[in-house]
Amino acid sequence: MNPRFERIPTFLVGFANANPARHGDLAVTARYRICCVTRSALLNHDRRIRGIGGVNPDGAHWQISEAQAIAAIEEGRWSFFVEREGRDLPVVIAVSKYGLKYIKAAEDALHPDGLLALPDCL
Repeated sequence: MNPRFERIPTFLVGFANANPARHGDLAVTARYRICCVTRSALLNHDRRIRGIGGVNPDGAHWQISEAQAIAAIEEGRWSFFVEREGRDLPVVIAVSKYGLKYIKAAEDALHPDGLLALPDCL
């Protein structure tokens, strides 16, 4: 693929048209660290995660469904990341061969291993 015409990463699509918090003329998307996941009993890579959770800077715990996370990423309202070996890895939207959207760490291949390595949300 010609480097001048690379595809826009999935998690950035729609960012310019979103209405996130503003800082001057630059759009600022709220960024959240995922600390836990809610798993399903299914083994399909696109159906293993049901929800995600984390802790806000004020100490408040949050949890949302995978569908809510996907919608927020697509709308440019929120972005998410997981911490792995001291690095922040963005969470992106992937699409299975069946057309189902799911979230995974950007460095993950097919399965959302970066998310599945996290503890269960309580």
